[in-house]
Amino acid sequence: MNPSYEDFVDQTFSKRYRQLELDIMRDIVRRIKKTSEITSSADWQIMRLTIMGNSSEEIRNMIKEAGELSENDMQKLFNDVIEKEYTRSADLYKEVGANFVPYEKNTEMQQLTQALITQSNNELKSITGTMGFMLDYGDGQGLRFTPHTEIFDDYLNSAVMGIASGAFDYNTMIRKVVTQMTNSGLRTVDYASGRHDRVDVAARRAVLTGLSQLTGRITDTNAAALNTDHFEVAWHAGARPTHQEWQGRVWSKKELVDVCGLGSVTGLLGANCYHDYYPFIPGVSERMYSDEWLDQMNREENTPKIFKGKEYTAYEARQHQRYIERCMRAQREKVELLKEGGADKDEVMLARCKYQAQLDEYKRFSKVMKLPEQRERIYYDMKGRVAPPRDVYQQYLAEQAEKRRRIQTEADKHKERAEEGRRADMRGNIPSFKGDFQNYKDPKRVYTLAERQMMAEDADEIVSQFTNRESKWSGKVVYEFDNPYAKLLNCDISLAPDATLDIAMHENLHSRSISHCPGEYSKHEASEEASVQLMTELICREIGITPEPSAYQGWTDHLKEINKKAELYEVEDDFVKDLFEVDPTERYKWLYKKVHDKIDVSATIQEQAEIGLLLQEFEPKDDV
Repeated sequence: MNPSYEDFVDQTFSKRYRQLELDIMRDIVRRIKKTSEITSSADWQIMRLTIMGNSSEEIRNMIKEAGELSENDMQKLFNDVIEKEYTRSADLYKEVGANFVPYEKNTEMQQLTQALITQSNNELKSITGTMGFMLDYGDGQGLRFTPHTEIFDDYLNSAVMGIASGAFDYNTMIRKVVTQMTNSGLRTVDYASGRHDRVDVAARRAVLTGLSQLTGRITDTNAAALNTDHFEVAWHAGARPTHQEWQGRVWSKKELVDVCGLGSVTGLLGANCYHDYYPFIPGVSERMYSDEWLDQMNREENTPKIFKGKEYTAYEARQHQRYIERCMRAQREKVELLKEGGADKDEVMLARCKYQAQLDEYKRFSKVMKLPEQRERIYYDMKGRVAPPRDVYQQYLAEQAEKRRRIQTEADKHKERAEEGRRADMRGNIPSFKGDFQNYKDPKRVYTLAERQMMAEDADEIVSQFTNRESKWSGKVVYEFDNPYAKLLNCDISLAPDATLDIAMHENLHSRSISHCPGEYSKHEASEEASVQLMTELICREIGITPEPSAYQGWTDHLKEINKKAELYEVEDDFVKDLFEVDPTERYKWLYKKVHDKIDVSATIQEQAEIGLLLQEFEPKDDV
């Protein structure tokens, strides 16, 4: 995709829909501000119609205006694409003596272009017709999509009633509403699939999809006229790994489909793909990039750079940079809306300090990764300086550093005391083993079926010291070649000859967990395997053996990270034990509620978003 098209889309469509998002949120906050003097539920019922008034109509007018401007820009953008792309291969026509038909005389291409413009405009109308926010009503059901037409009747009505009843003050309410709206952003939902996206992202994708289809058809038309079946794919820095393999090279049309994934959502011209392809005539055309140069660039881009202990390839660095920019845009919105809503001055200043901290992080990250800063992606609102005075910000940084030091010191002390107490208790509770405990520590040991039976019985006895959950184990050990380490559906445990005690304990824990919920494993696999493995590792530490490397390391690390980032438990082992005791089908809900009850509303957008992404990994899967 020509970078100039992307820039145009970002500076017109994406920017316009971000502005629409901010305008709608401002309208909501202005109406909330009018409720700040309400002192009773009766007053609210009397004033409700006056305050909310014609809010839906005003928002409809905002949406209509954004749509009308977008239709004009859509025509301009597609005209620009035709001008640049349609004539791109004109020189090749001359070289091979083919007849080039100007666009003005190509009625088929004109009809196609107009059809794609109409398709893209209709897609934008569909997006704006299903807009709303992901909001938490405080009823224990978590976030749910609320159409903008229902914001005033449902969500804000319950919020204002909370003030009127004395449940919380105005400043707390405005902070909560602003935080939830900026965390969510204005979203559009596909009711059939349940998928929801931020409106600016959905609008950008709709426009670029139409552009990709147009450039693809232009290329195919030119290739047919030039009588060639070969194409050169464009190259750009920081391509995703699966695209890096084929970008910049020459392929046949069949290979564009088979190798590059043309026509698929994740392949060439698919979602968020910035590549185009152009007619290439072997023996006539000259390649833009040699294979040697492409291989060298791939090596350089795949060599990770380190920032704050984490490695980033070129692609990962670009993705993270976009993520920080989104967080900063949301934080700027938050500052603006808190001001609009008349929030406490200290609350506004805190939001400004958090924005400056994000900006500093953005500068440091971009410098280390050698990426150009793209601040135009941040300053779309044209509101100028949001950062706080320097002396206030320095004081904020000092307070944050002291807070982190104090929390870490206290956590270390608490953990040390807890570890000492638990290990003292365990020394008197380890059972006498039926098998040879010293052999259990030998990872190279091979066991007979009878020895594995004793190992499983020892594992059952050990695990019973750490959990109150009832074991569903049949009491029998077998060996299934296709399932060498597994708790089987009939609750037998399969152990291969090279099994270890930690594997036996892992499968025993499954018998106390998911075995109580037949048919639910596939739906809750991530939370089940992660919680069982964390419990296995905890027990291994207590009895003094080293567990085998786990295939579920990613999931267990992310559970630990959720606990740490959300500060759920000071002692990680307490978190592991409590999580395991929860019914397997309820673990995600338990974790979600714990996180959202614990996270302070003053947490940064970035912190909340990071935890949200980690939580998504443990959402129950659809029926499989």
